[in-house]
Parts: sequence; structure tokens; C-alpha cells
Amino acid sequence: MAAMKPRTGDGPMEAEREPRGLIILRVPLEGGGRLVVSVNEEEAKSLHKVLEGVVKKKYLACWPSVSHRQLAIKRR
Repeated sequence: MAAMKPRTGDGPMEAEREPRGLIILRVPLEGGGRLVVSVNEEEAKSLHKVLEGVVKKKYLACWPSVSHRQLAIKRR
């Protein structure tokens, strides 16, 4: 019998690929527990594109004097 572990909201965000090709994303929630989402390759790329746009906008809003070119250099 496998050990049973309590599922809490503590812990890192996780993503892994299953043998059948799906990507499983586990996101810890503030009230406890985890949000578990399974996506295929196309959906993962779409999610990445949407999140990338939001992250860039927020990053630029924090430092309005930084250009896109400077951001690319800082990331390297």
C-alpha cells in the first residue's frame, strides 16, 4: 500500500509530462489544496503565450524606463 500524503497548498508549483503526452500542472492554492490542470501540447503553448504577455506587461509597468531591448539583455 502506498503512503498517503496530505495534500496542502504548501509547496512549489509543479509541471510534468505523462507518458501519454499530456502535461499536468499543479498549482498550490492559498486556502489549501492544489489546482490540477491537464493540458495537451497545443494548449500549453497557448497558455505560455498568454502568461508571457501578462508577465511582460507587469514587468514593464514596474520599470517604465526600461525598454524591451534592455529587458532581453537583462534576462541573459
